[in-house]
Amino acid sequence: MRAVLKASLVWGAVGLGVAVLWSLLLFLQVPRHVGPVRDYLDAALLISWPAAFSFLSLENAGTTAQLVVALLAALTNFVLYFFVGLILTSLWKAGASILRRGAPPEET
Repeated sequence: MRAVLKASLVWGAVGLGVAVLWSLLLFLQVPRHVGPVRDYLDAALLISWPAAFSFLSLENAGTTAQLVVALLAALTNFVLYFFVGLILTSLWKAGASILRRGAPPEET
């Protein structure tokens, strides 16, 4: 069980990293214009960072509110990826243990 939790923590760290990278990319480097590239980036953002829907509430918010929402969204993404990692790692371990036991011998 310890290995499953370690793997899930790695998944969570990946989710947090994805959130931080998207934040840096979208808020610091990508100009705020409408175009096909921005549309594709927004679609990729919502697929890889589902908690980013919370940014829709930041239309006229100040800097502090934006930082708080970004931090909460990043932590939410950590939790989402952690649970996805927990489920996938548990399934992987269960499948590996079933395969290790081997198939029963065939009767002829």
